[in-house]
Amino acid sequence: MKTRRKPAHRRANATPLFAYTAFDEMMASPTEPAPTGTHEAGIVGAVRALGAMTSPETASAAHWSVCCMVGNVVETMLQQGLVQDPDGLLQDAFDALKAAAAAAESGAPLLLTGDALTTVEHMMTDWAIVLKTAPARSVIRAFRATATRTKDIAAGRLQPRDYTTRFSTSKDCV
Repeated sequence: MKTRRKPAHRRANATPLFAYTAFDEMMASPTEPAPTGTHEAGIVGAVRALGAMTSPETASAAHWSVCCMVGNVVETMLQQGLVQDPDGLLQDAFDALKAAAAAAESGAPLLLTGDALTTVEHMMTDWAIVLKTAPARSVIRAFRATATRTKDIAAGRLQPRDYTTRFSTSKDCV
């Protein structure tokens, strides 16, 4: 009897910050923020990942991916009208993350320093505020849409603004 081998799939290295279902979205409040503490573990994990990106001893592609995923969720929130970005902070953060990846591909450590670090810190701070204050249903909708888009990219369904690096596969940032 022959055993069938599963086809090799290209797997995204980016770990989702949260995994929500359609039921979670439907049951979440359309007007009130999520209960206090709901997003705390994700926020703490993202802040730790950003902190790790400041030292060559601790910086890794996994930490970089988490920072990118935060940017991807913020971008989805922007597209959905949940947040505004009149100063272009999000694009600046993506540019900082892209520059770190490009430098790492040339042999430098995968780090965020100086203005690049400050820009990504501001994006992450704004993201955390939105998670704590925006309607729970809207936040979950943004996470679910980001997860779907990330899966599309991992499957090779790229949009013109998407690109990938050897570190991971994600939206806009990677």
